[in-house]
Amino acid sequence: MPGMQPLTYKELVGTNRFLTVKSFKNQLRVNRKLWVAPNHSTKRGITFTLARLKQFTNVIDEIDQAAKKLWTEDPELEEKKWHLGGNVIETVNPAYSGVNIRHFWVQEGQTEVNATRRGLVLKRYEWEKIKTSLELVEEAAPELESTQPCSETH
Repeated sequence: MPGMQPLTYKELVGTNRFLTVKSFKNQLRVNRKLWVAPNHSTKRGITFTLARLKQFTNVIDEIDQAAKKLWTEDPELEEKKWHLGGNVIETVNPAYSGVNIRHFWVQEGQTEVNATRRGLVLKRYEWEKIKTSLELVEEAAPELESTQPCSETH
């Protein structure tokens, strides 16, 4: 396919779910996507620019603390949200059993954000795999070190 570059990193994080690092249109991207075949990802999932990934790494400890409360069924857990940039929001909500990351949008004339279908809910083992894979992602994307998170660029 035009514009597609070979993967620089690919890690299985769940059933047919992969964390990948690859170049697309001359920009390095980190994807958490559902795959239907060994070499074909679906649109279901999230693509991070390096700025979004940097923002994610900056708040991963907060997300992890909330996720641990979720999986231990802590009654004091309230819904928590982290804006990662580009209308991508990561949430931990006691009403659901996973870490939810997806695109959101605001309907015209409204102020409340609404979730789209583009995203994934990560189960506990998938979340743990994402966390342990981050070091390898950083090795595959050394540009991340000098990248500013979205929150600092606009």
